[in-house]
Amino acid sequence: MQQTSKYQFKLIEGTDDFSPTPLNDNMEKVEEQFESVEESIAGVLSAMGSHGKTARIQWGSYTGDGQYGASHPTSLSFGFTPAAVFLACADDIYSRPTVLLRSMSTLPGPGGNFAISLTWSGSGLSWYSTYDASAQGSSDGVTYYYVAVGYEAE
Repeated sequence: MQQTSKYQFKLIEGTDDFSPTPLNDNMEKVEEQFESVEESIAGVLSAMGSHGKTARIQWGSYTGDGQYGASHPTSLSFGFTPAAVFLACADDIYSRPTVLLRSMSTLPGPGGNFAISLTWSGSGLSWYSTYDASAQGSSDGVTYYYVAVGYEAE
């Protein structure tokens, strides 16, 4: 039985005898990952709208310039500290909706090919991919949309 490279999910092959064990093992791993995401989201939400902080939201769009990589990051800035940024694109068939949480420094892609490196600043976010402009959300002339949720200290 083979396994996926990142999470070691068990891949059932046509010649394997059916057993619920590999499926159950895979579900345990999925649940562990969901638990980690839930904890990250809970941390973001606990910081928003409490402890002297006012929740903020901003949305907008940007147009990709076709450049990518560490020397050409894509950047967004806000008038507050972003805690989560949601990105989407309807024009790029390879793009998928993406959620970036402040606790993340990388966003792994399928098979490690589309990994994105993230840098959070006080009021902004920049990211890059070494794979290509589409993976970075920077395809030339393509419009990308974002929603940022965060907080402003009072």
